[in-house]
Amino acid sequence: MQRRLLWAVVVCAVILGTALTAAQQPAVRFENALRYLEYYTAGMDRLIPGLRPLQQAANALSESIEREESADESLLMLALVYQEQGNLAGAKEHLYEYLRRNPDHGWINVLIGDLDYLLGDADLALKSYVKALMVGEYARAYYGIGLINSQQGITPDVIGALAKAVELAPNFVDARIALAKAYMASEQFQEARGELETAYLYAPRRAEIHYYLWQIYTHEGDVGKAKHYGELAVQYDSSYAALIGAR
Repeated sequence: MQRRLLWAVVVCAVILGTALTAAQQPAVRFENALRYLEYYTAGMDRLIPGLRPLQQAANALSESIEREESADESLLMLALVYQEQGNLAGAKEHLYEYLRRNPDHGWINVLIGDLDYLLGDADLALKSYVKALMVGEYARAYYGIGLINSQQGITPDVIGALAKAVELAPNFVDARIALAKAYMASEQFQEARGELETAYLYAPRRAEIHYYLWQIYTHEGDVGKAKHYGELAVQYDSSYAALIGAR
């Protein structure tokens, strides 16, 4: 998980923490964990190597769970911290514990599916995403299903799943790029260009978007636009220079 994503999680957790404080529930360790995560997302551990904010947050969340202080929120946060640390099995274990305590929160299967996918078990991930969709519609579940099924080839079902993901979450850039790539693989270049141009509005510095636009305009023989997007791709990520220069 990138630090900016963890920061979004921290913001959500701060809202949770505020609600808990308003309800006069003891949440001291949970609040301490949020403070450490704020340090982490701010990059303070880069300035003070001995700070170890992520591990400090994990310790505080573990204590919170043991003492039943904001236990459900702490289980979710600790799962995300473990994922950030690369402990995917530990993250999954805590998500299952959260689901055991909250069996009506079927949306948690989306997060479990993501972990199954990262662990390399596509079949189990697919089952988790389908379980999530049995209780609601989640963009990330459709995205995961689209990615998994695309491994067997691009079909209308793959495109449909990815299209549903961006319909539910228009700013889901990864899903739009995946959808554009699926369109390109099926030679629907106009549709692919439309998805990439929309993705650009949300992430103008995303080199991958410019790279695929370069591919499309190169295919269509528009030398000027191909050159423009090729230069942008290299500007934002120099590793694309070798790919573009090889053509």
